[in-house]
Amino acid sequence: MGNSLVYKLSPRVHKWGYKYSTLGIFEKFLKEYGLSKHIEENEWVAVKIHFGSEGAHRVIRPSFIQKTLQQSKKQKENHS
Repeated sequence: MGNSLVYKLSPRVHKWGYKYSTLGIFEKFLKEYGLSKHIEENEWVAVKIHFGSEGAHRVIRPSFIQKTLQQSKKQKENHS
C-alpha cells in the first residue's frame, strides 16, 4: 500500500465570522484543493459519511457533506 496524503483542518476558531468557522475553513479548503483534478466527466463520486468505527455512532455533520457535494458538482460542471 502506498503513502497517503492527509489534510488536517483545525477546528479551533480564533475570530468571529463565517469564514473563520470550521465550516467556512472547510469550504475554503475544498475550493483551493480543486476537486476537478480528481473527478472525471461522468464519473461516480462516493462520499463516506461516517468514521467507520464498529459499534460507534459517529457521523459527519450534514453541513460538511453538503459543502463537499456542492463543490464536487461545481468542479464536475466546470470540468465538462
